[in-house]
Amino acid sequence: MPTELQQTRGSVRLQGLIVGLQNENTFREGKTKSGAPYRSVSLALKTSPNNVIYNLDLFGQVIESKKVKVFSNKNGEKKTLEIDFEDRDNLPEGFTPLGFGTVRTGLQKDDKGKVVQKNYFNYDGVEVIKNSLEDGDSVYINAEFNPNTYTSNGEQKTTVKYTVTGIGFLKNPIDFESEEFKEIASFEQEFVVISTNINKEAKKLYIVGRLIRFDKTWDDVTFVIDANKYETLAKNFMKKTKFGDVVKVQGIIRNGTILEEKKDEEQELDWGGEIPEGQKKLSKDRISELQITNVVEHKAKVYKEDDFVKEEDPFGSDVASSENPFEDDSTPWG
Repeated sequence: MPTELQQTRGSVRLQGLIVGLQNENTFREGKTKSGAPYRSVSLALKTSPNNVIYNLDLFGQVIESKKVKVFSNKNGEKKTLEIDFEDRDNLPEGFTPLGFGTVRTGLQKDDKGKVVQKNYFNYDGVEVIKNSLEDGDSVYINAEFNPNTYTSNGEQKTTVKYTVTGIGFLKNPIDFESEEFKEIASFEQEFVVISTNINKEAKKLYIVGRLIRFDKTWDDVTFVIDANKYETLAKNFMKKTKFGDVVKVQGIIRNGTILEEKKDEEQELDWGGEIPEGQKKLSKDRISELQITNVVEHKAKVYKEDDFVKEEDPFGSDVASSENPFEDDSTPWG
């Protein structure tokens, strides 16, 4: 009997400057195919001088024919109510939207100028975001991976987007030039190991991970371990994981320009000294990667091929292979 698919959970944590609000596709309103009014927003956040995260999305629609749930934990007593969506602005005291289909915001202030944390159904949350943000605002964003697999010109492709679950102003504005600045563009994510592939020249390990939704559907996303920085981690991942294992990893989101010192024989000094900063040659490379920096949990042999009904095997028969090409302790980067 097939193993029941369990949702792979994760979170994304970002801090940065809002950019691109004037883009015509940032905010949208319209009606769904069923005629329900909707609102959506797709934000971009600059997390460092050379890194911008796009596709930070929120979508909400008017729910006309269904009840929605609101929750209360007043005085430590948990309660749940079902209300009509149109009554959402007149909730009983202590009740708030919570969970799937809601967003938590810290974009409004009270009479004393203190930021107020408040939950909204997504439809209303989009409007709050639209009315509250300006380009250059320093904000935090909490989100979840939202991959989408589609076919283009006969080729299957996956785009990684992010569903916003929380957004708010930072207490202190971000200053990229400050010595105290520390970039936050991190994720923690569970996934099913599908395949691994080594790029020896770049010294990178590419991992296809399967993200399972609550409704048992899934998409495959490519993660990367940079062995130039994390060689032991890359070796251990190759040696210890096989198809069907479930891992929880931590990492950083890279989407921008990488500046590196250009290796040039003419720049080498006879005595191995350091070239003055102003005289160093830099190379610029574009990069878009979900880089794993740590594995915090590993569950072996959770799933088999037969547990996944639809065939999503972009690498052919080798994807499902349980054989490890590096059974000894030698490094694959030699």
